[in-house]
Amino acid sequence: MKETIQVFDYAERIGKALPRGILLNTGGDGFNSMVIGWGHLGLVWSLPTFVVYVREHRYTKARLDKTREFTVSVPLGDPDPEITRICGTLSGRDTDKAAAARLTLEAPRTIGTPGIAEYPLTLECRVLYAQAQVLADIPEEIRRRMYPQDLDSSHPLANRDAHTAYIGQIVDAYIIRPEETFSAGDASVTLRAMAPADYDQVWGLWMSCKNMGFNTTDDSREGVEKLLRRNPGTSFVALSGDRVIGVILAGQDGRRGYIYHACTAEAWRGRGIASRLVQRALDALKQAGIHKVALLVFQYNEAGNAFWEKMGFTRREDVAYRNRLLSALVRIDT
Repeated sequence: MKETIQVFDYAERIGKALPRGILLNTGGDGFNSMVIGWGHLGLVWSLPTFVVYVREHRYTKARLDKTREFTVSVPLGDPDPEITRICGTLSGRDTDKAAAARLTLEAPRTIGTPGIAEYPLTLECRVLYAQAQVLADIPEEIRRRMYPQDLDSSHPLANRDAHTAYIGQIVDAYIIRPEETFSAGDASVTLRAMAPADYDQVWGLWMSCKNMGFNTTDDSREGVEKLLRRNPGTSFVALSGDRVIGVILAGQDGRRGYIYHACTAEAWRGRGIASRLVQRALDALKQAGIHKVALLVFQYNEAGNAFWEKMGFTRREDVAYRNRLLSALVRIDT
């Protein structure tokens, strides 16, 4: 599935990913992808845009000039070093990068250029305007460093060629969410990332589960949507058809991962759904660079404590949990 996003909600994430390498994809006669470390998200002519820079003799430039469209693919965790090596050092003139890097191409929604499942934050862009740089107008220190005239156009990094800036209107923006379907007894269940549109069903499920704690601020629609924006791809739902029958809400702060609420509808328990939800969340947090995950369970929730013990979450007897309210919260204990 493709979860539509408000692109400027992800500006910080895109900005932090750029220096480490994101992917610029072109279509037309086949598919090609190259690593870029320059670019910027913004507004031009009151339109949401992403600007990319491509050197004169790059294979990508001729493709952009022909198709006048591109996709940008951004990882949600660390960039894959093998994808970076292949798409950042080899030329599409003589290498099928999608095959060499084992990229999973995802059909676009609005333009003709695919996205990439491994780098799921996707911007579909149509070129509005292109302008070649004039090297003589660039400060000398930058010109010497970025455009060394002793390196010819074939060099994969800095070389003598100037860039052309392509201003692309962002016509679609989304996160590619993989789905997993499995048998749960005599029924088929689908696991996928939680989306804001799932909230009403998720809230109803939470209220049906005993011995859990919520509040009207963090667990409100706005609070959950904020968590999902900050932590894309770490919370999941289980569905029977279109009905949510299980959920795990999880996130991370860059140092630790946290599981906030996890539950399965009573009629669906004992079929391994909760275990799969937990594992999907743990895998996503690990992919984001998290090494330790914590959660809170009421002491009197015997079934919950037994489940988390089974899942490998050890109980700490050497710490006292403390918190302090910064604003008033209304608790809801089920």
